[in-house]
Formats: sequence, structure tokens, C-alpha cells
Amino acid sequence: MSKIIIDNISKSYNGKKVFDQFSMQLDIDKNICVLGKSGQGKTTLIHLLLGIEDLDGGFIDLQGLKFSCVFQEPRLLPWATVYENIQYVLKENISRESIIDVLKELSIAEEIDSYPHELSGGMKQRVSLARAILYKSDIIIMDEPFQNLDIKMKEQSIKLYEELMKDIGIKFIFVSHNIEEAIRLADEILLLKGHANSEVVRIDANDEFDVVKKRIEQLL
Repeated sequence: MSKIIIDNISKSYNGKKVFDQFSMQLDIDKNICVLGKSGQGKTTLIHLLLGIEDLDGGFIDLQGLKFSCVFQEPRLLPWATVYENIQYVLKENISRESIIDVLKELSIAEEIDSYPHELSGGMKQRVSLARAILYKSDIIIMDEPFQNLDIKMKEQSIKLYEELMKDIGIKFIFVSHNIEEAIRLADEILLLKGHANSEVVRIDANDEFDVVKKRIEQLL
């Protein structure tokens, strides 16, 4: 069972400690949600995993895993079509047919030649997900992917992720401050707490929904 090892890391901004000698392990065989209040350092943790930001101390052992990303914003090139946006980030040339197959899974195959301004917010987020799937990573890392969607589109997107977990077995680590999202999508919830994240509470998200929700609410 492979694990991402986060060992004794530190990270500060302008003298404020976000992580101080922080350690934990992430089981890559599980879908994991990193949960916590706003400003707790959830996105910082994701950036450190991806190497977007540098550690002040400690180390992270990624076990040679490859990541792809779905951010809060879809980050699509406005002058490129859906097909071109997906091809732009792929390390290898993927056939148009293979891209269409993934877009069909996400119910947006008919938009392959559309431009971002022609898509709804939910469609853009699906393009971002398709790009992450086609990147052929071991794990998809997602930073609050539903935050900018309206209630209806958020529900549709969560159901889509639930289906993809069953159909193609995608694995992800995602950040959220929404308890319901965390319980529905994760196998394990890692709740960050305390000054400089001095405490991490591991919660089995496969228990009864209301039981898990009540426990998290008590801990927050």
C-alpha cells in the first residue's frame, strides 16, 4: 500500500506559520478530502504537494506518483477550443477519438470544438476534469472544484464524480470546506485543526452520513 509521506514540514507567510513541523501520510488507495476552515492552509498543502510553492523545512516523499489538477477556476485558454485546451497540456499526442470518449463520459462530447466563452461554468469544469483524466496521472488533485458553481450545477458535478469513481476508478485528493461534499466523495477525511495545523483528525467517511457529519461539526 503506497503512501505519500509528509514529514516534519514547515511553511510560513510573512512570519505567520501555516505548518510547523507538520507530518502525516496519505493513503493513495483512498479518495481523500482535506477539510478545514477557511484560511487553515488547505490550498497551501496542495501547492506544496504539487511543488507550486517551496517548503521552509522538512520533506515530502511523493513515491514517484504523477498528479493532474482541477483548480477552483477551470483555467482554459480563451482562444482555444475544448479539444485544443485538452491537447495543450498533454505530454503525449492523444487521438481525437480518445478525447471524445472521455468527453462522452462527462456528457460534453458535442462541445469538443466549442470555445470557453460558449460554455457554462459547469461545462468548463468538466473540460478541466477531462484534461486531468487524459493526463494519465496516478492521482487527480482538486482545489475546491465546486466552489464557483451554482447549487444545481454543483449537485450535477458531484453526481458525476460519484459515477466516475464507480465507472473508471478515478483517485483524487481534494480540498474543501464543505462537509457534505467531503462525506459524499471521500473515503477518508483529514480535518486540519489548531494553530499551524497542530492537529490532524482522520475520519472514515464511509460511516453513516449523519454520524460523520455530526462528528465533523463537533470537531470544527
